[in-house]
Amino acid sequence: MNVGTVSGGTRANVVPGRASAEVGLRFADAGAERCATQAVESLSAIRPGALLKTEWLSHRRAWAADPGNPLAAEFLALARDLGLELGSGTSGGAGDTNYTGAAGIPTVDGLGPDGRGAHGPAEEASLRSLLDRSALLAAYLSAS
Repeated sequence: MNVGTVSGGTRANVVPGRASAEVGLRFADAGAERCATQAVESLSAIRPGALLKTEWLSHRRAWAADPGNPLAAEFLALARDLGLELGSGTSGGAGDTNYTGAAGIPTVDGLGPDGRGAHGPAEEASLRSLLDRSALLAAYLSAS
């Protein structure tokens, strides 16, 4: 969970007439997703006369790693052939690949560059890893 933005009010010592928060949620599996979704949708205001509204700005279903994913196995084998070390698993993100992965379609994610500081002001990406991932993708496309 990440609270990305919070706004409201006019002064620190005045109860605001209006406030909002934008929260990002990520789920490890469908059960955690259902539990959190139900909890958010059952929220209610506690102050008399207050109104609480929740709105889903976007949604990507939870996608748990599938150890039998043939596409992942193919990419891992190609990476080994190129001398690259890639892992397999989940990162807790919510990319577009969640649509196909959660639908049971063999899907690979995480082919972006190595780096650090994701989504922050000091974010960095490794040029070497970009070249490695490009070679891996080219090997996959030429084998298909």
